[in-house]
Amino acid sequence: MTKKFNESINTFIEFFKKAADSDTIIKMESLKFEEFKFIGSMANQLVIDRMQKEIALEQSFLETTELKVLFKNVTDSILSSLITVDMEMKVVQCNKKAEQVTGISSQKAEGTSVVESFPFSDHEISLIKKTLKTGKPSAESKIKRKDDDGSEVRYENIIVFPLISDKINGAVIRLDDVTEKVKMEEMVIQSEKMLSVGGLAAGMAHEINNPLSGILTNTQVLENRLINDLPANIKAAEECGITFDAIKEYINKRELASVLDNINSSGARAANIVSGMLSFSRKSESLFGRCNIMALMDKTIELAATDYDLKTKFDFKKIKITRNYDKNTPEIKCESNKIQQVFLNILINGAHAMAEVPTLKKPEFSISINYKKNLLKIEIYDNGPGIPSNIKSRIFEPFFSTKEIGRGTGLGLSVSYFIITDQHKGTLEVHSKEGKGTTFIICIPE
Repeated sequence: MTKKFNESINTFIEFFKKAADSDTIIKMESLKFEEFKFIGSMANQLVIDRMQKEIALEQSFLETTELKVLFKNVTDSILSSLITVDMEMKVVQCNKKAEQVTGISSQKAEGTSVVESFPFSDHEISLIKKTLKTGKPSAESKIKRKDDDGSEVRYENIIVFPLISDKINGAVIRLDDVTEKVKMEEMVIQSEKMLSVGGLAAGMAHEINNPLSGILTNTQVLENRLINDLPANIKAAEECGITFDAIKEYINKRELASVLDNINSSGARAANIVSGMLSFSRKSESLFGRCNIMALMDKTIELAATDYDLKTKFDFKKIKITRNYDKNTPEIKCESNKIQQVFLNILINGAHAMAEVPTLKKPEFSISINYKKNLLKIEIYDNGPGIPSNIKSRIFEPFFSTKEIGRGTGLGLSVSYFIITDQHKGTLEVHSKEGKGTTFIICIPE
């Protein structure tokens, strides 16, 4: 009995030694007494219960981990920036979009103050504090934000949601970049404005055209009857008892020839304005064909160099032209004459702008052309004075011009805008900062 007792005790000792760090159980056949077998079965049940709880705990941990990974994947897939903060405004988590926008990793941001880690404005911070205090969502649309160098303005929508269980635990901050949407809205407004003005321009042009033609025609008749040595003129002068030479001498002394020239030049200018108004307001018959845009740009640059109005200011050939052409750019389907008109308007405007800066020693155009994903992109940059922010939104308006009276109709860029957006279903944008040049960006889908 002593031997059997010792064997059972030793079995329990070995069990307790192993049970501390392993899932061992007592072999019941090694226990010789019923009392020991009862204790052994209870011990085994304890081990089995513990094993089941550990398995359940591990399963729960795995499910929790999977849920956290799923939640992280879901938030990372959202195109909005999401930042979660606690009641002390410390960052709990942020998604991948927030990391990309701010350049701050989630691991680095977690546990830090949201004010220190993210570039929120005072107004945005006040919205977050308001939500944490009241437990109600706060929102603001089209918050203007400038890049660090101030070169570009962007717009954001912010919504702050409370995290609530039985009390407020924190907040989720959602940020959406709506810059492109704001630009699109501005383009729609611009297009509607220009369409309405286009109807007015068409009516005005037709009303002006008829009397203008009469003025120019009668001016030509006056020149023929007063200046040219026509037999009918000489005969009419003799019938009035004077010589035609005397009439011409009077005309020379009173400088009537220059007056007629001024009438002609002013009438021709008015005719050009009317022509521009009609081009602006009506759709002409489309003559689309395949065109090498790089060759067309080079041809336009040569054409701009012969512009008389430019030569009166300075020589276009003194402007440095930097070409960044993607040689793989294919020929695209477009109306080449109209596209050349757009290029010429932009180049001439840029040349005039650079000519108005006496301190600009090295005027330059930088022109890039490339083609990606069925989209032709042309960028024309000049290092001129730039466009003041208060007029940048108006440069595509018909008849808006910053040039002195007599040097611009204000139709060049508005016509260009319609050629690109209406006739070629593309986009025409301008990026400019006063004192740092101007870039026109043309995109034409193929």
